Amino acid sequence: SKVYVLSTTNLGLAPIDTIQFAASTRPHHLSVSHDGKAVFVGLFSSNAIAAIDARTHEVSEMPSSDQPGSTAHAPEPSPDDRYVFVPHEGTTQNLVTKVALRRATPVASVAIGANTAPSEVLPTRDGETLYVSLRNEGTIRTIDIDSFTVVGTPLPVGTQPESLILTPGERTLIVSLRGSPARLAFVDTRTMQLAKTLDLAGTGTFGNLAAASDDGRHIYATFD
Repeated sequence: SKVYVLSTTNLGLAPIDTIQFAASTRPHHLSVSHDGKAVFVGLFSSNAIAAIDARTHEVSEMPSSDQPGSTAHAPEPSPDDRYVFVPHEGTTQNLVTKVALRRATPVASVAIGANTAPSEVLPTRDGETLYVSLRNEGTIRTIDIDSFTVVGTPLPVGTQPESLILTPGERTLIVSLRGSPARLAFVDTRTMQLAKTLDLAGTGTFGNLAAASDDGRHIYATFD
């Protein structure tokens, strides 16, 4: 269970550093704080996340929920870097939590329906709204960050939604779908309606993850 640090200026080099975790922790998705000072890692075999100092590579682990049966998936920092939002899935507990970084502890939690498998979360830039992809339910849900409650109704977007991407104007939420055939879903955030789906490839392919260019003009999507 490792995180590798690589040089983007020479990808042919060996890793600059290797950060070792306990074999049972299963480090999962990564995200970078907005100030670039920390990298957050979900420890998928536990209800905890790790914060890696981007300069020293020192690791600090912190609980991400008070439910031992819930597993941390893909942590995402708030726009002001004061909090990290963490989706958790488990056999009985499916949660999204709000972790205060200075206190290194969860300060708010909202339960999502059983067997929904919260996968990724993404806050809006104003820090008011948090979108959540629910892989087993095939929907997107919306959380009011201030009250930390689910608002509105689940929006069906397709089979196994995963990655969440907001366009620069935040009028469109783009969702990668892990089902078959490989697809992306496009959601109008003003109406919270599914605008369209786009097939990436044909029969026998399965969607995976996606990321956007900084200017929002291009989406890079992987599929199997």
